Amino acid sequence: MRQRLLVAVFTLGVISALAVSVYAQETVHLPVVSVAGGSGSTGTPAATATATPTATTEPAANRPPNQPTDPAPVQAAFGQGIPILLSWTGGDPDGDSVTYDLYLAADTAAPGLLAGDLSSPDYDPGLLPPSTLFFWRVVARDEHGATTTGPLWRFSTGDRIAFHAFGAGEPDIYVMNPDGSGRTNLTNGSVWGSFPCWSPDGTKIAFTVHHDNGDYDIYVMNSDGSGRTNITNYT
Repeated sequence: MRQRLLVAVFTLGVISALAVSVYAQETVHLPVVSVAGGSGSTGTPAATATATPTATTEPAANRPPNQPTDPAPVQAAFGQGIPILLSWTGGDPDGDSVTYDLYLAADTAAPGLLAGDLSSPDYDPGLLPPSTLFFWRVVARDEHGATTTGPLWRFSTGDRIAFHAFGAGEPDIYVMNPDGSGRTNLTNGSVWGSFPCWSPDGTKIAFTVHHDNGDYDIYVMNSDGSGRTNITNYT
């Protein structure tokens, strides 16, 4: 009996040692379960769950608006016809809504604010004086308040004004000198023309034509009235 008991104890001791070894390698907290039949107690390990940390993603930082580019009139354009529509390309890399502040001044490289909080990348500055050098720039602002300032651009106005006026019952497109002299009818009642606008290089005039059926089209012609072309063809 004594010999068998020693063997049993030795066997339990080995099992206990193995259990402790597994516990040390796995680093898992295990409870001890008593085993009857000896003067002491041994244990059987039981595994417990271990929490896994959860990764978090930081929100992307806001990027400022795109720098204004592609000015019209083009940079350093000379002798631009009057009136002039100022325009540019803007936008935002994050898709945010953008507003624009337009700075314009004559004969100075430090233009002052002309119009603010513009929702579209264009602006009609009204009838600018002829034969004048203008400097301008645009500042873009996104909905978070981030801003991007565009480069300094310049253009000069020419010495002719384009306009529409009623002649023989229908409006015609005219050009004249800034002092009102040299008035010339470019359409002569052939179309119902209105709202003329000079091309950036001052060589062509775009204008609206109202047809008898009520439709409108955009036409382009040379500054002397020749080469008239319908570029929309809605009729």
